[in-house]
Amino acid sequence: MLYCSNPSCSNPFNLDSNNFCQSCGSQSLNSLFKNRFRVLQLLGEGGFGRTYEAIDTHKMNDACVIKQFVPQVEGTAALEKATELFKQEAKRLFDLGEHPQIPRLIAYFEDNKRLYLVQEFIQGQNLLQELHQQGAFSEKKITQLLHELLPVLQFVHERGVIHRDIKPENIMRRQDGKLMLIDFGVSKQVTGTVLSKLGTMVGTSGYAPMEQMRGQVFPASDLYSLGVTCLRLLTNCLPDIYDNLYDALNRSWLWKKYLPSTNNVSNQLEQVLDKLIQDSVKERYQSAQEVLKDLESNIYYKQGLENGQRGKYREAIDCFNKVIRINPDNTEAYKFRGIAYCRLGKNQEAIEDFQEAANLYLKQGKTNEYQEVSQRIKELEKGNAPQPDNLSSEVGIDYTKLRDLLATGKWKEADQETWIVMLKIAGREKERYLRDKDLLSFPSVDLHTIDQLWVKYSNGRFGFSVTNQIWQSVGGNPNLDNKNWKNFGERVGWRVKGNWKLYEELTFTLTAPIGQLPRAVWSIRVDGRRKRISALMSKLKSSTI
Repeated sequence: MLYCSNPSCSNPFNLDSNNFCQSCGSQSLNSLFKNRFRVLQLLGEGGFGRTYEAIDTHKMNDACVIKQFVPQVEGTAALEKATELFKQEAKRLFDLGEHPQIPRLIAYFEDNKRLYLVQEFIQGQNLLQELHQQGAFSEKKITQLLHELLPVLQFVHERGVIHRDIKPENIMRRQDGKLMLIDFGVSKQVTGTVLSKLGTMVGTSGYAPMEQMRGQVFPASDLYSLGVTCLRLLTNCLPDIYDNLYDALNRSWLWKKYLPSTNNVSNQLEQVLDKLIQDSVKERYQSAQEVLKDLESNIYYKQGLENGQRGKYREAIDCFNKVIRINPDNTEAYKFRGIAYCRLGKNQEAIEDFQEAANLYLKQGKTNEYQEVSQRIKELEKGNAPQPDNLSSEVGIDYTKLRDLLATGKWKEADQETWIVMLKIAGREKERYLRDKDLLSFPSVDLHTIDQLWVKYSNGRFGFSVTNQIWQSVGGNPNLDNKNWKNFGERVGWRVKGNWKLYEELTFTLTAPIGQLPRAVWSIRVDGRRKRISALMSKLKSSTI
C-alpha cells in the first residue's frame, strides 16, 4: 500500500499511476525510499507527522518502523536549527539503541524539508494490551517488570536522557517475553545540575509528575512515571476524567483501596511503590540503582522470613544481615533477626536488635509495634528467655506456621491459620464451620497447644483460656440468657454499641480487648454460636493437659 509523503495532505491515498499524490502533488513514501524501504501500512499519525510499518529490503526484509517528522517552523534559520536538533536526536537514539531492550535506530533521512527516522520494529504487544487481555498484574509480574525496566532506565539516565513518557503503551513485551522500552520521540537530552530548561510540557496526563507538567524533568521524573505505571497495572484503573487513584485535593494516592481482592501486595513492595510516586522530587528515589537496591533487599527479606518459618534460624540471620547492609533503616529486618537470635538462645544479640527496631518504630510513630518489641526486651532483660515452644499434636498437625505468625505479631493471619487447623482436625474443611459436638471431641493436646501459643505470644491478652475466664465470669453455659450473652460479647470486643462486629471490623493488634482472639469458633454460622462457645470452653475446662 502506498501513501503520500506529505503529512499535511488531506487525502494521502489519492495517488496516480506514477505514485504522485493527486491532492497535493507530493511523491509517495515508497517512491522516496524505493531503493531500500517498502512501506506496508500506516500505524498512526499526530501533530508531528506519521508512523509507518515497513520492511528493510537491504536486511532480509526485516520489519521496521518509519517515523516522519515535520518541523513546525518558519524561515530558513529556524528550519536549519530544527534539522540540527533532529540529527542530534537521531544520534542519541542510535547510542541508546545499543541496549538490547531499546529499539535500534536503523537510519535517518532528510528529504524535501521532511525528516525521517527508521527504527527496529518490535513484534509483540504493549502492556496496555496485555492488561486488557489478562487483567490486573500480580505482585510477581510487577516485581519482574521493575527488575527488567530499571536497568534500562539506569542505562538511559547515565547517558543524560530522560524518556518523559513512560506508560503501559510504551512498554512492549516481545514475543520471547522480554520487555522493551519504546517511543523516545519526546525524550530529552539533559546536562548539568539542572537537568532541563523550562519548555513545553510533554508526556501523558495521569503518568507525568507535577514538575514535568511545568516543563522540568529529572531522572526521578521517569521513576515517578514508572511507579504510576505499576499502580495502573496492579489496579487496572487507567487515567480518565474520573481518575480514582489520585486524590488531588489531599495530594495523595489511593491505589491500595482499588486493588482487586485477589491482589495482595507485600509491605516491602508497597513501600517501594509509595516512594516512587511521591509528589516532591526530593522525597522520591533519585536513581534507578536506588530502587534496585531496595528490591534486592526485599528478596533477601523474603528469604529470611521463609528460613525462619522452616526453623533455619542461622540462614535467616544471614539473609537479614544482607537486608540491613543494603538498608540500615529496615525496621522489620531488625525485629525478625532478633526473633531468630532468640530461637538460637542468643539473648544479648536479640535485645540489641529489638532495641534498634524499637527506636525506628518510635521515629515512624508506630506505637503498637514499638510496644511489642519493648515488651520483648523487658522479658529478655528479666532473664525470661523464651522457652522452646510446645508444638505437640495428637493427630500430627504441624503448628510451626501458627507459632511463627504469632511470634511476628501477625494476629489476623494467625487467627485464620487457627481456623484452618481446627477445621482440618475436625474434618470439616469442606463445610467451613464447626459444630458443638466437634468441639466437645476436639483433641485435648491440640487445644492446649493452640491456646498456649496464643497466650504466650500475646503476653496473656489472647487465647481460648483467656476468653474462658470472661465466659465463666458471666455464668457461661449452653443456655446463657441473652443479656449475659451480649455482655460477654461486649467484654471481649465482639459486640460494640448494640451491634455484633463483622470479622473485618475487629482490631488485630495488641490494643484489642482482652480475650478477643482467636475468634475461630465464631464461624460464619449465626445459629448455635452460644452452644459452640460453651462447648469449646467446656472442653478446655475439662482438659487435664
